[in-house]
Amino acid sequence: MASVEPVVTPEWTHLEAFLAEAPIDALVGQRDVRPQADLYRDLDMDHEDIARFLALWAERFSIDMSEFDFDAYYPAAKLTTPAYFGMVMKASFSRNARACLGGRPLTLGALESAMRAQRWNH
Repeated sequence: MASVEPVVTPEWTHLEAFLAEAPIDALVGQRDVRPQADLYRDLDMDHEDIARFLALWAERFSIDMSEFDFDAYYPAAKLTTPAYFGMVMKASFSRNARACLGGRPLTLGALESAMRAQRWNH
């Protein structure tokens, strides 16, 4: 059976170009550019890089981010250092701790979708 090539949208093309030029250290030489790539887990961006990247991206592509909740994607970013390490210690046996550390995935595909809608819609 022949494989189906993914459809490359104009938004994806613009997003790839933006990723190549964004002033985020974690993106330098990045090869894992695919719709399923998560900014934190796959692209190795920390919460500060993600916040800065999203602000630059939203400004460049005029994305309405009024519905975006950063804490839903990266709840650990609001933890103090002692609380963070406490969650790390609990993570191996606590689903809540793992959820707090991991949050919801924030993928390049979600960014592409928001570019089509001109607003955060996830």
